[in-house]
Amino acid sequence: MKLVLYSGGSLAANRALHGEFLRLLGAKENPRVTFIPVDPEDAEAEYAELKKSFQQFGIEHVEYFLLDHSYTKKDLDRVFASDAIYLGGGNTFQFLHQVRESGLLTKLRRYAKSGGILMGLSAGAILLTPSITTASVPSLDCDVNAIGIKDLRALSLVPFEFSPHYEAKRKSDAELKEHSRKVNHPVYACKNGAGIVVEGEKISFVGPVEVFYQGEKYSLH
Repeated sequence: MKLVLYSGGSLAANRALHGEFLRLLGAKENPRVTFIPVDPEDAEAEYAELKKSFQQFGIEHVEYFLLDHSYTKKDLDRVFASDAIYLGGGNTFQFLHQVRESGLLTKLRRYAKSGGILMGLSAGAILLTPSITTASVPSLDCDVNAIGIKDLRALSLVPFEFSPHYEAKRKSDAELKEHSRKVNHPVYACKNGAGIVVEGEKISFVGPVEVFYQGEKYSLH
């Protein structure tokens, strides 16, 4: 598998992670990236920003695919023929619901396990983990489960949970420590600009990462 988990932040902040993505692409000529956004209302602006970002790294072919629109098998075939798929940020509960309802959960898992590069930003990164429970933690920066989904199981491509937009605050750390007591995996918390790269069994960290596990906090720098 080849996965890149982005916490968030600007192009400049994510330059190192973009570099890791380019390394995973290797010598692929004219690679094609498909962007799957959470909110269709913001899709155009997000797509324009992402396209500009990747073009600065020499990737010209960036498309986007809306989950809430009707699509054909041909449309899906084109998505999964991409060299990389980028899952956008937004409300994680809404995103999981949309992906599950559209029938793409299994397809995305198969795509990643068959060698396609799967990337996620914030909510999109959380979707790569066993569950999206970290979308509710910490309370200072959390998503609201307005859609009311109860099955929080996600793609389960990695043996850890992911907490984006991390800021070192006493309340946040206390809540993340408490949350880590309730799950079977370590929770990796990343500041904007930091993230995680997965290549097969190898897990690499870009930027400062805090680990919350069994009620304790550890720093990876």
